[in-house]
Amino acid sequence: MAIVTKPKKQQNDIVSQSDDPALKFIEGAGKAEPTPAPEPEKPEPEHKPIMVRGIDPALMERLDREAARRRVSRAAMVRMLLAEHLPE
Repeated sequence: MAIVTKPKKQQNDIVSQSDDPALKFIEGAGKAEPTPAPEPEKPEPEHKPIMVRGIDPALMERLDREAARRRVSRAAMVRMLLAEHLPE
């Protein structure tokens, strides 16, 4: 198979229509001042909702500390402890 070059485009093939929204967008690409990005919302302090009801807050704090120490989520820590301590 022979390798051939692409045919060159003629200047007449490029149509410039002033009412074409795509061409207006392209023509104005470098002219407008960039708008600053909105400030990202600051996350609330480390307050996790308690999904398991009836657990003492002190015990929940111990659970959170151990999960942070092992670098896992609270839910993962609960699953690990359940798998470790429940008989099969």
